Amino acid sequence: MTETPTTAGQRKEKVTLSLVVPFLNETAILNLFFTELMPQMEKLKIPYEILCIDNGSTDETYAQLLMWRTKHPEIKIIKFSRYFGKEAALTAGIDHATGDAVILMDPDLQDPPELIPVFLEKWREGYEMVYATRRKSGIETRSKTFLNTMFYKIFNFVSETSIPFKTGDFRLVDAKIVEVLRHVREKSRFLRALTAWAGFKSTSILFDRPDRKKGRSKSNWFFLWSYALDAIISTTTRPLR
Repeated sequence: MTETPTTAGQRKEKVTLSLVVPFLNETAILNLFFTELMPQMEKLKIPYEILCIDNGSTDETYAQLLMWRTKHPEIKIIKFSRYFGKEAALTAGIDHATGDAVILMDPDLQDPPELIPVFLEKWREGYEMVYATRRKSGIETRSKTFLNTMFYKIFNFVSETSIPFKTGDFRLVDAKIVEVLRHVREKSRFLRALTAWAGFKSTSILFDRPDRKKGRSKSNWFFLWSYALDAIISTTTRPLR
C-alpha cells in the first residue's frame, strides 16, 4: 500500500548506494549492460557498489565480470558453485550490501538504469521502498501477459500480504528493510512479498518496460509455473488449508 511520508527531504545528502544484480549466462548483454549502467552511476556523485551474483553461469559471464571489475573497483562479485535460483542470488546480494539504500535489478536492461536517479529522488523524500510499476510489460506474447496478470490476481486473492500489480523485483529498499530481510531466513523466498510484508513507507514509479535488447529470457513455461507455485506457497498457508 502506498503511504505518504511523515517528513519530506529527510535523507542526508552524503549517502551510499548498493546495486544487487543477479547474472545467469548473460554474455550476450553483459557488456552492453555495464556500458549503459556506469555513466548513470557516475552521474549520481555518491559512493556506490555493484554486487554482481554469478548464479552458476556456464558461459563466459564470470570472466566478463572479472574484466569489468579490473576497470571499476566498485564492482564486487559473488560466484555461486551452481545455480541456486534468482531469490537466492538476490538474498546473497542483500546480505552483503553496505549501502544506505539498495536497488535490486536485472542485467537484461528491461530494468532501465536511467531510473536509478528517480528511485533515489523518491527515497530522499522519505520513502523507504520505491518500486517500479510497468505501464508496458515488455513481455513478448499475449499468453505470457495474460498469465502474468492472473498470477498477481491469484496471489493477492490467497495471500495475507498483497503485492503491487505489474511490479517485479526492480525496486529500491532502505537499509531498514534490508536489516529486516536479513533476519528472515526461509529457504523458499519471494522477495516481492517479503519487502511488502516488512511494511514501511512505500511508493511507486511508473515506466514502460523496454523489450529485451539482446539475449534470451531464462523464464520458460516450466520455470514460470514453478516460480508462481513457490511464490504462493512460501508466502501464505491458505492454499494448504
